[in-house]
Amino acid sequence: MNDEPTYSPFEYADTLMLDQQPELACQYLEFIYGVDTDNVGALARLASCKLALGEIDVSRNLMDRALAIEPDNVALQRQSELIDMGAAVSRLWEARAEVDALEAEIAELSQPAPAPPPVREAPPPPPVAVAEPIIVEPELPGPLASGSVAMTRLYDSNINGGTYNDTIIGFGLPMIVDPGSKEIGDWGTRLNADGSIVIPLDWENGLQLSGAIKATIFDQHSDRNRFGASGDVSWIIGTTVTGGRVRGHVDLDWVGGMFEQFNVGVETSGHHQIGQSARLVGVVDVTRRNTATAADRGWAVRSEAGVEHVFTDGLSGGIKIVAERVGAESPVRSYLSVGPEMFISAALTDRLGLNLSGGLDLVNFDSGLVMFPDDRRDLRYRLGAQLTLAVPELAEKLSVHVRYDFSHQQSNHDLFDTRRHVLAAGIKYTF
Repeated sequence: MNDEPTYSPFEYADTLMLDQQPELACQYLEFIYGVDTDNVGALARLASCKLALGEIDVSRNLMDRALAIEPDNVALQRQSELIDMGAAVSRLWEARAEVDALEAEIAELSQPAPAPPPVREAPPPPPVAVAEPIIVEPELPGPLASGSVAMTRLYDSNINGGTYNDTIIGFGLPMIVDPGSKEIGDWGTRLNADGSIVIPLDWENGLQLSGAIKATIFDQHSDRNRFGASGDVSWIIGTTVTGGRVRGHVDLDWVGGMFEQFNVGVETSGHHQIGQSARLVGVVDVTRRNTATAADRGWAVRSEAGVEHVFTDGLSGGIKIVAERVGAESPVRSYLSVGPEMFISAALTDRLGLNLSGGLDLVNFDSGLVMFPDDRRDLRYRLGAQLTLAVPELAEKLSVHVRYDFSHQQSNHDLFDTRRHVLAAGIKYTF
């Protein structure tokens, strides 16, 4: 019988810290939970590891994130005070070291130069016995599971993607837009559930399995109800400094009870840290789109490249350039789009967070409808904002959110001029 004890991830990290191995404890926690984790236990231990390694600013940022989730946690508050004390002691020792160095220089300059000692032959050094280091390979943790469930109430001003124009110019003549092609708004309820399991293979490789189901049910227009399911398998490689993943994914959607699309793709992503608070990121995704509409079937290639940066404690952001090529069976549905995207995340208080996002796309289609004399070209932009409030009084890891999204599409073919407002409020539980 194997009597060796088994450890949870936290117990193992604590053991590494007690063994004076904070760097290995940091690597272990970052591999298991990731650098963007919202696990309070992992954040608190990562803060301790970084403090032991002298990375006080990083430790302070991690602790602020933990307190934002559990602001009333007394243990976290005490640990935060210890981090502040550590920062003060560090600055004190730096000042003392500068004073000692200055005093040593003054003492050396005030003393006369000593006479050189007589030269004599040194005896041969004794033989040195070299001890072979014993490397203890830490035990890998077992599979780790996580997930979330959410319910959102929303208003969508354009559930059908209709135009806001009453008339258009087609075949060189003014034409009245059919009412069925005009924008339609409705209230609805959105339900989401997702789960994930990470299986570490070694300290730089892991396997992740994920899945999600979703439903959007409108109050009046049941023909626009949407149901979907997705799943993916990822191979995770590298570390938080330099690494990436290869992800295979599938997506299945129904609209109004009818099949809409089944997509299969492979995504490759990577990151590289270029400083204490910045890293480069990149993504390439190739997807085969199988849609109910034959004209939309084809391939889509999407690529992203940008930088993410932590500006101060509780404030981070990023910007990237996104390019997408869609090759559909119909040239009217085939296009190339290029444009920037950005995001900003800020902790307004210990419990309240703000997320802002935006993007701009320049879209050139391969062709246009016969009623228009030239190829179609669109200008699309979008803005989004979300406030998230943690409510640990009701349940740990429970939060409520309010979100607003706006998108606008302008086209030289004014039939495709659209706009959309989505206002949503909901509740989410993470486990």
